[in-house]
Amino acid sequence: MSELGYFERLAQNMKDHGSYLCIGLDPQLELIESFNFGSTITIDEAGVQFLKNVILNTKDYACAFKINRKFYSKFINPDEVIRQLVTYIRSFNTGEKEIQIIY
Repeated sequence: MSELGYFERLAQNMKDHGSYLCIGLDPQLELIESFNFGSTITIDEAGVQFLKNVILNTKDYACAFKINRKFYSKFINPDEVIRQLVTYIRSFNTGEKEIQIIY
């Protein structure tokens, strides 16, 4: 059996999740800064914490998460923020269900 391509996996995820919902992880730093995460963490850490919370609370409904790189340019280390989010999303993938990540 050949491995499914990207769009075939996405279609399968929609079926498995019973949902067409794709959550855009487009951080707005002004909103993130308004939450009190404590003065000892960086904006990058606050952004990761905020977006992990979004992922945790929506993962059961979404067949995919979309990371739009242009929204991450204001972070100190945008690549590291994205890497942490991708790792976190993938930690919820099981043998039965997979959450797609769209870049």
